[in-house]
Amino acid sequence: MRLSGPEGRQRSNIGGRTMRRRPTKQSPGPTALERKFMSWVKQQACVVCQSWPCVAHHCEGATWAHNKVKCGHWFILPLCEFHDGVVTQGSRRVFRERFGTQADLWLELIEQAPILPPAEVVEAVQDWGR
Repeated sequence: MRLSGPEGRQRSNIGGRTMRRRPTKQSPGPTALERKFMSWVKQQACVVCQSWPCVAHHCEGATWAHNKVKCGHWFILPLCEFHDGVVTQGSRRVFRERFGTQADLWLELIEQAPILPPAEVVEAVQDWGR
């Protein structure tokens, strides 16, 4: 369920959890194109079990960069509450062993995306490969 927060910020409410982050100098908010991509990701089924609803899981955090390319708001996966818990509160290693790397799941996801990430972001995620 999507709710509109104060000052027009968006927040998600799934399983009783509300997530909202304010942009700061160190952690800038997403651009308009990144927000459109995130909106599309949230409408997809979980990449692991195909269930719904999903959260937009930032694989390495919203500020993640690889080879000086900022990828954080692009490198997101639609995950159901269970699988999001496995990777965020459990172990990334266990998630990788059971379901494959987040990079591989993301590369499969963007093949269907109507909004494509910049080529340098795709190259950075492919190079990182976890």
